[in-house]
Amino acid sequence: MRLFGELDVDCLDDLRRELATARNNRAPQFVVDLGETRFLASEAIGALLEGCLRARDAGKQVEIVNARGIVRTVLQVTGVLDLFTVAVAPLGLRWAT
Repeated sequence: MRLFGELDVDCLDDLRRELATARNNRAPQFVVDLGETRFLASEAIGALLEGCLRARDAGKQVEIVNARGIVRTVLQVTGVLDLFTVAVAPLGLRWAT
């Protein structure tokens, strides 16, 4: 799934719903593309972490891709990136998600 813009408390319900939808499909991987995400509020980090952990508990391989700048820094400081596979496409390239 591709997340974009500013993820704050105003979009929390939508974020949780979309994470649950992606988690419950039959795909063996759970990929979250943060390439177009500019901001993650603490509540959004919690929802993202919860969604990724539940996907992993369901047997999916969880991958966070294209986290850059402040988004990557926040996920590193909070330890979220230490829990999952992390990848970054070279600038200008995108992975399909």
